[in-house]
Amino acid sequence: MSRAGVFWILVLSVVLFVVFPYRVRTGVGLVPEWGGGEGGDVGGVVWVYGGPGVVGAVGEEGWREVRGEGVVGGRWGVVAREGDGWVVRGWDGRVQGRLPDRGVPFVKDDRLFMVGRFGRRVWEWGTDGRERGMWVHAGMLTALDVRGGVMASGEVGGRVVVRGRGGEGVWEGGGVVYGVALSPNLSLCAAVVGLHPQQVVLLGIDGGLEERMRFVLDSSFRRPVFLSFLSDTLLGVESAQGFLLVDLRTRAIWTLPLSSPRLTAALGADLHLVDHGDGPGRMLSFISSLTHAVLFSLPLPPPAFSGSEGRRVFLRHPGGVFSLSLEDDV
Repeated sequence: MSRAGVFWILVLSVVLFVVFPYRVRTGVGLVPEWGGGEGGDVGGVVWVYGGPGVVGAVGEEGWREVRGEGVVGGRWGVVAREGDGWVVRGWDGRVQGRLPDRGVPFVKDDRLFMVGRFGRRVWEWGTDGRERGMWVHAGMLTALDVRGGVMASGEVGGRVVVRGRGGEGVWEGGGVVYGVALSPNLSLCAAVVGLHPQQVVLLGIDGGLEERMRFVLDSSFRRPVFLSFLSDTLLGVESAQGFLLVDLRTRAIWTLPLSSPRLTAALGADLHLVDHGDGPGRMLSFISSLTHAVLFSLPLPPPAFSGSEGRRVFLRHPGGVFSLSLEDDV
């Protein structure tokens, strides 16, 4: 094992056992790097990392990574541009299906979609390359989220459209919709709307997109602003200027001092990971949904955070990939 690997094992062990109020159940295991383009079947793939043109997964045989133009991925494999179209490959490298070049593919809710070049059509594809559905929007899409068979979209002109659950709801607020997010229980749709200042609107899905709550973002929150539900009652608002937590029950708002935040994973309903900062100052912070505070932060050499599955966290470092299993103290 390299000196860098030993160093990071010591650092993570001290932090997890001394500082963090959670404990490692199965210890720290070092998974070797994998950097080739071939290999056998990867069973038990637990996570896929999606970045700008980068997809990777941690499995029983280690870390696998694919780079290229427009690469996206899910638990079933990787989609990458090849020739005049897109090819779906499993993590064993075998071709599962081919997609026509109608636009840019992306993954939501572990399902494969493609937005047309004019921004009004959305297709869903099976990993075998067969079309599963198509949705046509009245205006050009500006935001999209999919969860549990429900699709929420934002359109130019300030329209929010939610499809699913046997019907369609439309909310019109004017301006531009910069982001949408569906709550885990599919009862709410959050949207970022407006220009100066930007506002976050909470819409009830079952009530035909009835407005439930609205609050104005501080002028320091500039576009792009991203929304994500940490739980059914806790909303995260991210921008390069900061990170907000909004308690939808009490309407209380907390600002966390995190620059360039990226909400990366939920380790159950009470613990969340936020990757923030850039370059040498990049950190991975553990946030409690109960106290609305940062429990502690780890300095990480990029690209350090790889992903999570349940209460298990994967951290990359120069020596390989750490697999950490976290358990509540009792």
